[in-house]
Amino acid sequence: MHSAWQGLKHFKPDSKIDKWGAPEKIDPFLLQFLDEFTEAANTKIVVTSGWRKGDAAQHGLGRAVDIVAPDWVESLFDLYLLAERFGFTGIGLYRDWLYNGRRIGGLHLDTRLIVGKNNPALKTARWTCVRDGSEGMTKPEDILKHPQVYKLMNLATLRKEGFV
Repeated sequence: MHSAWQGLKHFKPDSKIDKWGAPEKIDPFLLQFLDEFTEAANTKIVVTSGWRKGDAAQHGLGRAVDIVAPDWVESLFDLYLLAERFGFTGIGLYRDWLYNGRRIGGLHLDTRLIVGKNNPALKTARWTCVRDGSEGMTKPEDILKHPQVYKLMNLATLRKEGFV
């Protein structure tokens, strides 16, 4: 296990709650940012997915986690805004994620390699994912019948989806 785990306050590689996949493959920067983010959020953060075998994208590189905050009392968008303060280069907001049978939403957080703060790729590394037509539904089986739709995080999307 790499030494990045040793200084963390909120996460352990052998956690019974967090689903790291392969803890030894998780990017040390991602771990540090996640721990600092959790400290600032002042609430329990649960990793629902970490490293994924066969994933050619960020999860397969150990550079991404999906998280939920089951006790977070503010809006999911507020959690997204808080995540913006840390070193994550990719952030996705998923309002339809379920945790323990409850629709609470969550975030995808990653440390994809993007060089330069004005790089156009950074604009595509912010998104929201919705299941159009599932608004107001509470039964997981009904929600999951609707396909996920990925939308760039911009003012038009924020307005259309009711975040602002």
